Amino acid sequence: ITGPRKEVIADHDRVAASLARGSKNSNVETELVYVPNGGSAKSYKDIDVKGKIVISEGNVRSIFSAAVNSFGAAGALSYEVRYPERYPDMLVWSSVRPGKNTQGGFGFQISYTKGRELIAQLKRGKKITVHADVETKVYPGKLDVVTGLIPGTD
Repeated sequence: ITGPRKEVIADHDRVAASLARGSKNSNVETELVYVPNGGSAKSYKDIDVKGKIVISEGNVRSIFSAAVNSFGAAGALSYEVRYPERYPDMLVWSSVRPGKNTQGGFGFQISYTKGRELIAQLKRGKKITVHADVETKVYPGKLDVVTGLIPGTD
């Protein structure tokens, strides 16, 4: 957040799950805009999000698809927690899929606590500006998976 006060709300180096896989290189400072039910195209009817960062509840992939791919937002910020009363600061790792004509775009996951706080401020009419600096690369990798078998009888 760059205004009205400075605060880091997502940092891949501190919490890798905060940046959605599939995010593209971006360096933007812009307004944060709340779109209720941001995964639905209908929600954008009277809201200008072009070049802005959208915050909403739910899966960052569906929010990104609508906000960035369909309506030209710079990025998507979301929180998604099944049991927020038990895990208010948990991040859910996710991914985004930039469209064929999408030049950039990124998705960030934040905690339920921080998401609710930011949305409450936006609902009260507070203007929030954010800076996102995303540098990504795609490279071959491997994922080790441990499996186990516990022998038993019926």
